[in-house]
Amino acid sequence: MDGCSVHRIFFRIVLPMTSSVISTTAIINMIYNWNEFIFVNTFISTDSYKTLTVGVQNFIGQYTTDWGAIGATLMISILPILIAFLILSNRIVEGIAAGSVKG
Repeated sequence: MDGCSVHRIFFRIVLPMTSSVISTTAIINMIYNWNEFIFVNTFISTDSYKTLTVGVQNFIGQYTTDWGAIGATLMISILPILIAFLILSNRIVEGIAAGSVKG
């Protein structure tokens, strides 16, 4: 790699070697943030900024609970994570195995 700049070395060598680890970290972080409930419920007061999982709480009242709306909302909220997992499941396994197997 004589004559390569730092940027070329990064994009041609380092980034391809760490792509599975980066994608695994991004997927796990996305799942964690998607399921965040306590932080959003405590610190965000505007309804337009709340996540979908916190919006499920609006269907629960003091005397009644709309189970049909809760079920539909939960099915919709699970779809993006399920699709991301199905598409990127090989990358998740590669990223987890990359740190545990030597050579």
